[in-house]
Amino acid sequence: MGWEFWPGWLLVAVVGASVGSFLNVVVYRVPRQLSLIHPPSHCPQCGTGLGPTENVPILGWIALGGRCRHCRTSISIRYPIVEAFTMGLYLVCVVVWGWSWTAASGALLLSWLFPLALIDIETYLLPELLTRSALVTALLLRLGLPLLDGSGTAAIAPSLLDGAIGMTVGILSLEAIGWIGLLVLGKEAMGGGDGKLMAAVGLWLGWRAVLVSIFVACLLGTAIGIALKLVRGKQWSKPIPFGPYLVLGAVTALFFGPQLVDWYWNLAVVS
Repeated sequence: MGWEFWPGWLLVAVVGASVGSFLNVVVYRVPRQLSLIHPPSHCPQCGTGLGPTENVPILGWIALGGRCRHCRTSISIRYPIVEAFTMGLYLVCVVVWGWSWTAASGALLLSWLFPLALIDIETYLLPELLTRSALVTALLLRLGLPLLDGSGTAAIAPSLLDGAIGMTVGILSLEAIGWIGLLVLGKEAMGGGDGKLMAAVGLWLGWRAVLVSIFVACLLGTAIGIALKLVRGKQWSKPIPFGPYLVLGAVTALFFGPQLVDWYWNLAVVS
């Protein structure tokens, strides 16, 4: 369906923004080990609960002028940005894959990757609650998607095998990188959550996506690390979390993985 089917696009936008609103809750509460359900959305400063209109994604923040209506404490602009960005990601999934289960699967994966990147930037941790739930969701999709897209039960076993290989490659690849880092640097170079993140990506997208993700992550991490050193000089000693780079790599693999693999294969064959 094209853009003339505006009710469908509007629905995707609303769902994406609403998921983004929930992801804000996840990013704030999960690292602090708070319940995602209780209490309902409220001002973290004074505890005043948000009314129905104030809880509307993006528009609620605008209506409040970016401040709590009770104590007038500033509300971070991150909230509407996360909501708008998630909405945009959901729309992009439909643009790329159309109205399909593949688009729904891609949107779900992004719903896990985005908060993991934000949490890792803030806390240098990739919470097991998110990495494990991503693994469970990927497994359920491996079981369910062949039935939903019409491939039939015969496609379930190959789908599970592909996911199992991807998960194994994801874990072993990060273990190898961590071991090399320990050997070269003499200290831990990879957190335990990084391997679980790549295991989830591998189970979700397959082993080729893992290789693309790690390649892009290492490329971006090296480039940005060198840039920071050049800008800050020796004063820059703050550790850089690798999770956000892995997330960027996974997003690249999600949207461009097959094309990148084919391009590299053709290049290698020609060479």
